[in-house]
Amino acid sequence: MLKDYKKIDILVNCAGVNMPNKVITKDGFELHWAVNYFAPYLLTNLLVKPLKKAKQACIVNLVTNLAFVEKIDFNKIESKQDFVTNEPYTESKLSLSMNSIELAEQLRSDGVSINYLHPGNIKSSLLRHLKGIEKMMANIMIRMASPTEVGADRVVRLAISSAFAGITGAYLAENTIKPPHKEALIESKRKHIEQITRKALAKWL
Repeated sequence: MLKDYKKIDILVNCAGVNMPNKVITKDGFELHWAVNYFAPYLLTNLLVKPLKKAKQACIVNLVTNLAFVEKIDFNKIESKQDFVTNEPYTESKLSLSMNSIELAEQLRSDGVSINYLHPGNIKSSLLRHLKGIEKMMANIMIRMASPTEVGADRVVRLAISSAFAGITGAYLAENTIKPPHKEALIESKRKHIEQITRKALAKWL
């Protein structure tokens, strides 16, 4: 991408995974953390230069409904043993929201906005790996979910609508700006997750 694009106007980090069991990647990361947090963090940081070259670049990070996330257990981020279903998914998404606020402050003077969005209950294949009672509940949720196009429209609106011009570091649920998660407001915790992340990704940064 750095070879093909001298500037980037919009970056949307929308990859996500939700697994019923622990999976370790070939690089040694727990899969939820690798896909939901480390990957968008690394991609965004590697593309900062072309983003800065755009007049008003915008980054959109997709997260989950943060109202149901309690806090991050920092001791479990690099743990190969501890695993509680859904915890690594929600905690990795909360970490992405915390980094969105941190990066928004860093890039504010460069004209790059970064906001994070929970698109709502949208039809997707995110929950396809779940099993048992969780699979049954997921199927019920999917039947009540909005079409994929609705979620896509919310992402595009946040990225290009003049209604969000000049807004950065904000959390949106569907189309509405909501208060940030209480953990994301604690600067020391944002700095701590930043340190852990940069240490984990040092050889790629």
